[in-house]
Amino acid sequence: MQLARSFQIACLAFLLAASLPGPAAASFITGAEINQLVVDHLAGQGMQAEPRLSTGRKFPACSDPLDIKQKFGGWHTVQVSCPVKGGWQLMVRTNLAHLAPAKAADPGKTTQAGSRKLAAQDGQPDKLVRAVFFDRPLRRGERIRPQDIYVASLSSRQAAGSFPDSQAVIGREVKTAVNAGKPVFARQLMPVWLVRKGEEVLISATIGGILVETEGKALENGQYGAWIKVKNNRSGKILAARIMAEKKVSVNAKINSLPVVK
Repeated sequence: MQLARSFQIACLAFLLAASLPGPAAASFITGAEINQLVVDHLAGQGMQAEPRLSTGRKFPACSDPLDIKQKFGGWHTVQVSCPVKGGWQLMVRTNLAHLAPAKAADPGKTTQAGSRKLAAQDGQPDKLVRAVFFDRPLRRGERIRPQDIYVASLSSRQAAGSFPDSQAVIGREVKTAVNAGKPVFARQLMPVWLVRKGEEVLISATIGGILVETEGKALENGQYGAWIKVKNNRSGKILAARIMAEKKVSVNAKINSLPVVK
């Protein structure tokens, strides 16, 4: 009798334990967790992302690690997917805030549109600046749409001739085929002359921290970021100047201590 009673108590205890809720494997993954996965993945690619997938959204848990890959030829949008049979996938905008600075240019390497050793001559420290990047590959003749580009940081050495403002390139036609993830340079786009040969221009220079401006004349056509020759109306001296805006150029005193080929 005692043995039978003990067996009954043991069975009851087992049934009670089986009926109690215990820790269970998560049946879903949240938007907040996916955002963090995207941030970590892009950090490994040298990029800083700020995805804004709704943190409260829930997706079925995946037995395999989630797969993250770029879409549309760039990292501005990524596809997050559960790579198992019957899995799911979704698109996430990464809102790239910063790209790891590119390696500074070789001081002895000449730059485009000026063929002057800017890195060696300007005497200025390198820094990060804003630059517009292609977010997908474009074919020759295509026009740039807002979704085709994004703004990120770039070494100032490598940003020469690129655009800091996306509005300056939207609607422009691509002159040559371009790749995603690369800066947009003026030389890649069909010309839009901001300065025309023979026009009066405003020449600016910073000397000892003071901005000095004077009037001059353009001796060449040029688009944004291009280096052209201009003539200082007051001194008659011919200078190398970089186009900063419509009918406005900037000169560098150290560069212009060199003779300019006429």
